[in-house]
Amino acid sequence: MSTLAALAPEIEVYSIDEAFLDMSSFSRFDLPDYARQRRKTVRLHTGIPVCVGMAPTKTLAKIANRLAKKNPHYQGVCVLRSTDEIQAALKHTKVEDIWGIGQQWSKVLQGKSCLPMELVRPAKQSICTSRSFGRSVTKQEELQQAVATFAGK
Repeated sequence: MSTLAALAPEIEVYSIDEAFLDMSSFSRFDLPDYARQRRKTVRLHTGIPVCVGMAPTKTLAKIANRLAKKNPHYQGVCVLRSTDEIQAALKHTKVEDIWGIGQQWSKVLQGKSCLPMELVRPAKQSICTSRSFGRSVTKQEELQQAVATFAGK
C-alpha cells in the first residue's frame, strides 16, 4: 500500500490487497501507459503481480480490473474512459460479476459515481481483544494474575 500511496495524491485502502487511487488529476497523462508503468513498479517493489482497472467510478474500476485480469487482450491493464468503452464493458459483464450491485440495482447502473472515496476509514463498530495462554491454566491464582497483567496493558 505504501508503493501505491506514492503513485497518486489520494488512496482508499479497500482490503489487504486492493485499493482505489484517485487519478482524476492525471488527465494530461496517457493513462494506459501510466498504468502499465505503475503495474511494473508495484511488481518490482513487492514481487506481487497486479492488474489495473481505471474508470470514472469505483464500480466501473472494479469492472475494468476484472477485465484486465480475465481478458489477455488487456495485458493486465484496462482503462474505461469513454461512454462507448464503458457501455461495451457493461454489455459483456454479468450482473452477478459487478461489485456492490445486485439484480435490482442493475437497472439503474449507468456509469455514474455513487460511492465517494473513503480517505479515512470509518470507525470500527466493535473492538475485540483476546488473549491466550501458552499452557493450560488450572489454578485460580494464575488466572487472576494473568487477567491483572493483561488488563494493565
